[in-house]
Amino acid sequence: MRASAWWCRVRAAAAVVGAVSLLHGAALPAQAAAPGVARAIAAQWGVEPERIRLSWIDGGDAVERRDPASVRPADGVRGERWLVSFAAGEKARIARAGVSVIEARAARDIARGSTLAAGDIVADTLVRWGAPVEYAEPAAEGWVARSTIMAGALLRAPAVAPPAAVHAGDTVQVVWRGTGVVASARGRAGATVARGEAVPVRLDNGRRIEGRAVGDGRVLVP
Repeated sequence: MRASAWWCRVRAAAAVVGAVSLLHGAALPAQAAAPGVARAIAAQWGVEPERIRLSWIDGGDAVERRDPASVRPADGVRGERWLVSFAAGEKARIARAGVSVIEARAARDIARGSTLAAGDIVADTLVRWGAPVEYAEPAAEGWVARSTIMAGALLRAPAVAPPAAVHAGDTVQVVWRGTGVVASARGRAGATVARGEAVPVRLDNGRRIEGRAVGDGRVLVP
């Protein structure tokens, strides 16, 4: 099964189950606690407001339903701490903000070298505090365990990796791409690697180069 299809399925499952595991403390759903604050931070972070999670870290009632007069970074950058004012002259409150993400966890102990099956993976919703960061493709069926993984552990690199895109000894097509120019040559892969990983190649003319495996027996050289 393709990773994208599997991820659509686990997202739906997580929504039905509604189990949320929060990192480094609890946070209330922004939609119920402070929708105006969530919208303001989401606009600056470029994410959907419903993914924003908040925790008031200056004490007092964590539930604040009024629309804010201003929401600005507390440290001068768009990090996890925000100064929130609800009325002119009112003391600003400090909110901790993060983004909800869905990750894959091991449903059971997984032996090194095993290929992940559907029953090995469960979806878990986490809060990553601070501005959103691009993360690698989530683990999916067909990925390989590169180390022993205990039940409940997050399935992340380097513990897991996509299936090999190129095997050592494979004949591969090496592709160079430049401005308006594409060149290619044949060679032999010197290592077994997953899609996107670096792989050494010995070309048919004896030259040695390094590129990145892109699948279908191809290696791309920048």
